Amino acid sequence: MPLLAVVVFIVATSQVHLVVGALPLLLHLLLIFTLFLLAAGWLAWAMSRLFRLPPEQGRVLAFSFGTRNSFVVLPLALALPASLEVPVVVIVFQSLVNCWGWPSSSGGFPNACFAMRERIWAIRHDSVMVQPCFATI
Repeated sequence: MPLLAVVVFIVATSQVHLVVGALPLLLHLLLIFTLFLLAAGWLAWAMSRLFRLPPEQGRVLAFSFGTRNSFVVLPLALALPASLEVPVVVIVFQSLVNCWGWPSSSGGFPNACFAMRERIWAIRHDSVMVQPCFATI
């Protein structure tokens, strides 16, 4: 993760002249990308309650929903012709927001959302000892 952030930051610095020109657009996109991360966390919390998933799996959902496919699209965006510079800046910026959003989508936000569920889950399943099932040969 830290190495990925460094690589994306290096790619972003190579596009500084475009970033400065697209700064008003990027400020709006920052709001949209941040709201998406919050919505992804809420959706993970709602789905984990709906399907009665353990808190750990709810955290996995929050992380999966919060990390979009911008890292898959990034190499394709960098291969676009020079006439399509703005989409490249947007995708690089989205990747940077993803790198900054990962700690919150895998740590802070899910911990706050799933902390109560984790205590309730532990109370409900404390009396039942869940043993792994292994086939004997």
